[in-house]
Amino acid sequence: MSFDFRALTGFSDSVRHLSFDARVRLVRVETFFGHAEGNMIGIAVSALLFDRVLDSAGVLPMLRLSWMGAVLLLTALMVGYEWRIARQGVRPENVDHLLRVRAGLGLLTGLCCGAGALLMPADAGHFGQSMALLLVVSITTVATLAYAVMPWYYLSLGLGVSLPVIGRLLYLASTQGDVVLVWMAVVGAALTVALFGKGIRNSRWATQAIEANMQLMDEMHERGKAEAALRESEASARELSNLLRMMCDNVPDMIWAKGLDGRYLFANKAMAENLLQASDTDEPVGRNDMYFAQRERARHAETPQWHTFGELCQDTDAVTLQRGAPSIFEESGNVKGNYIVLDVHKAPFIDELGQLIGIVGSARDVTERKQVERELTTYRENLEGLRSEE
Repeated sequence: MSFDFRALTGFSDSVRHLSFDARVRLVRVETFFGHAEGNMIGIAVSALLFDRVLDSAGVLPMLRLSWMGAVLLLTALMVGYEWRIARQGVRPENVDHLLRVRAGLGLLTGLCCGAGALLMPADAGHFGQSMALLLVVSITTVATLAYAVMPWYYLSLGLGVSLPVIGRLLYLASTQGDVVLVWMAVVGAALTVALFGKGIRNSRWATQAIEANMQLMDEMHERGKAEAALRESEASARELSNLLRMMCDNVPDMIWAKGLDGRYLFANKAMAENLLQASDTDEPVGRNDMYFAQRERARHAETPQWHTFGELCQDTDAVTLQRGAPSIFEESGNVKGNYIVLDVHKAPFIDELGQLIGIVGSARDVTERKQVERELTTYRENLEGLRSEE
């Protein structure tokens, strides 16, 4: 019977708080369940066939029917209990109880079926005794193959049905002096040991397969958490970046950041439009002041004073980096043929590790203010001149 490991409770997120070993055990128990319905058919067919053998050996019909009725009744109870387990589900708090009841029913059913071998009369001959031995070997085979995840279960059932029959063969051999029965007992014991060895190897493989799937799903879960955290972090970073961009683009002052090589890392809308004459805020990234200054001068080669900003910006960058502290400058020059004056604030750009990675700055156009100051100065000088003449 195949299982969808992802559908088992032991692999679900609801039990992820349990230890790795506890979850592996839960999966093993869940894998243990689910075989009763298929085994019921096999047990019923085996019981019917062996009933024919018992009939040919002269076993009383009442005894045979009682044995068959008990086997089928226990099998039906086992199937009904597994249906109940499927409906209510396996959880950490009920798994031990469900396992005890289900394993108890399974052992009773297997032992009851194996007890049919003991109904074989002592004088049934080699054929009858070999059929009895075949019955218990078949039960042991089914148990070791179907319940590989629970070694204690198939070992208990196999020993429970095999030892009485093998012991009986040895007893009959000693009382009847029949060497064939001895060999039958030896073959039965050898087959049982071989089946147990095969079962133990299957158990080891099944446990390793469950652990490997558990580790894989744990890794997938952790990867999913990491990817979700990364997506959340990226979304938060995008939201913060967009917020920062909107804030910077909605202020009239020019704001920028440059690397140590003088190339722009960031420029807001006012900087891109009013000073650099960039097409958008992305164009300055990776370029320096001289790129835009030279581009403007080339576009208006017939007007040498069209754009004179550029060199002075680089000079004050170097001064700020040399000082290693925030600095204030007044920078002036022509932009689009018009003379402007900027009140510039610059500071070293330090990352979270305390490493210098560039320079940040802001600038405000104070051309009108400077013009007013000059006019006031001129007016004051003229006024003082008039007073001195008096």
